[in-house]
Amino acid sequence: MYKDGQSPIRVTTGKNSYTWTKNKFVRPCYVKLSVVCILHCREIHEANARHDATGRLMMFDPETKQVRVLLRGLSLAFGTASMDGSFVLVSEYAGKRIQKSWLTGPKANTSEIILDFGHHPVDINRSVSGDFWVAVNRETRLINHRGKLIVPNALLIDSDGAVLDEIILLDQYGNLSITQVEEVAGAL
Repeated sequence: MYKDGQSPIRVTTGKNSYTWTKNKFVRPCYVKLSVVCILHCREIHEANARHDATGRLMMFDPETKQVRVLLRGLSLAFGTASMDGSFVLVSEYAGKRIQKSWLTGPKANTSEIILDFGHHPVDINRSVSGDFWVAVNRETRLINHRGKLIVPNALLIDSDGAVLDEIILLDQYGNLSITQVEEVAGAL
């Protein structure tokens, strides 16, 4: 158990080290598995159906060996830090929103919802320019009402949640969910 009474991390959605502070950010994902390298879609769908909100954004300081919880109540969360390390953007798949958690400056230790929408944002990655690409799966009812059509999208947002660009990836991926959009050498 951590000092805050929360259970230990079973599975994380990612770990990143940022040299600007030498701190490590850990984004835990609610999936009860004893083997962390196995992640079944069933558990993610079950957590989504339960509207699970047990995720946390934590910062580990390797010098003090202390873990500090920055955000609680996250629903299947992923995130990435800004270029200057002043904030972290966290996308919540089940929560259908994106939060901004301030790390430095006058808003340090506060957070705000910058984008709240009716679709599932998955992973979020920083673009070359410092904006953010979000993988989003939009669900649309089929004309005959016999199921749903998944429309995968790449959404480019700025640090305040304003949508700068949207690329529909239906031709490339069909009726499949995407989990990540990443810009490499200026291209997706």
